[in-house]
Amino acid sequence: MTLNELRDIATEAARSKGFHDGRADRGRDDTLIRLGLIHTEVSEAMQLVKRHGPNGREGEIGEELADVLIRVGDLAGLLGIDLDRHVRAKLAKNSQRPYKYGTPDDERLQKDQGVLAAGTPPAAGG
Repeated sequence: MTLNELRDIATEAARSKGFHDGRADRGRDDTLIRLGLIHTEVSEAMQLVKRHGPNGREGEIGEELADVLIRVGDLAGLLGIDLDRHVRAKLAKNSQRPYKYGTPDDERLQKDQGVLAAGTPPAAGG
């Protein structure tokens, strides 16, 4: 299944179960609500890890991650987003980023903050 197929199935499933009734499909508030629902699914996965460790209880974390993808697919469908194209483009962009980009271990950030790769501050005046 492609991401766009997932998007189409998720959007149709939500529509057929009444989750689009009375909603402004592309309205600001509706989009924020749908992003909040994605966040809720991520939070449910986090709770499982917190309570039961990274493997959770059989299948539960996988089910929550599936819910995340379904919610993302539904929102992408409502907004007319080509997930296949955007994910491919983002993966290509990420592949060009430096090692550990945007983390405390990112050497570029360490230089910007005046910390050398060895973890010592630069000499005065340097």
